Amino acid sequence: MFKRTQKKGQDSHRIILFTSSKIKAILSESQQEQTPLTNKQAEALKQYLEVFSKELEIRTKFHEELLTTKKRGRQLTETKRVVFSLRETDQTSGDALAYLKEKMDILIREKEDLALKFLSFKEQLLSDAVSDMRDLVQNLLTEIVFVDTDEWEEDLDYYRTRFLMQKEQEEDEELKDEFIPDQDRLDLEIHEETLDELIPSEELAKEKITILLSKKHYQQLNPLTKDYNLLITKIPGAFLFEVLETPFEELKVKLKQQEALSFDTGKELYALKREQGILSLKTYEIIQTIRSRLLNISGSIASKKFLRNAFNELIIAARNEQIPITAKKAELLKIITRLLRIIGELKPGED
Repeated sequence: MFKRTQKKGQDSHRIILFTSSKIKAILSESQQEQTPLTNKQAEALKQYLEVFSKELEIRTKFHEELLTTKKRGRQLTETKRVVFSLRETDQTSGDALAYLKEKMDILIREKEDLALKFLSFKEQLLSDAVSDMRDLVQNLLTEIVFVDTDEWEEDLDYYRTRFLMQKEQEEDEELKDEFIPDQDRLDLEIHEETLDELIPSEELAKEKITILLSKKHYQQLNPLTKDYNLLITKIPGAFLFEVLETPFEELKVKLKQQEALSFDTGKELYALKREQGILSLKTYEIIQTIRSRLLNISGSIASKKFLRNAFNELIIAARNEQIPITAKKAELLKIITRLLRIIGELKPGED
């Protein structure tokens, strides 16, 4: 009696198996924790796993297509958001470019007009025919009427916020380095994405069961359970029922449908990625022009404060009766030279 019990104990083996409705049906007979599978259960389980092994390639492909489609779908949603933003930026930047060009042209004409007036004043100042410095300065300042830029401020503030007050360097480099992707690169991006990032914590949908069985049944079932378990460890919980429980003939039809859906999703994603690359390069160059014009316009507007200060110095110098005519001319010449530098007509070191 003792020897038979010992032999039976030595003949017991364990396998751990992920469950499914079909496996639960096979093991539906009352199963005590320490009771090995019956011959009937073991044979039914063997047949099921053998069939599953033959279907493994197709079920694996179906799982991979489900996973790829879901990943591509998520990338498509994100890419649509990015492209929509780039389209909006393209439209906004186009409007901004036209608006700022108009204002820049106005300021350029104003600067050219000022340059002519300052140079004419300088020429008259250097003439021996000048007798009254006060009239000369008064005539100059009377002719100067600045463009009213106050009404521009609301629009300029919007464009400054939109195009200047953002993280420039990092975003610019990303835009500058963006390029139109090829299909191999897209596929690589898709397959490099990890399952955990895609579907967190869905492993909770899977159940395992420990099965006791004889040595004979263990030798038959153990190799079959490895491929079965390995596939299930790779399948997200959301796909588990569809991959395992769909009848094989129906699954082959679904696989073709899923491949077509995955292809169409990838095709749309690829087209949007191309558009993203094109828009990124386009908007990068436009935005650099916008930023340059914004800075030039802001600098030109700010320089008017320095011009007005210099105008006051011209008036004071012209009215100063305490210095001789030669010294007064020299002082006025010094101020008008500074005015020419402020508007960019003269570079540092030029007279």
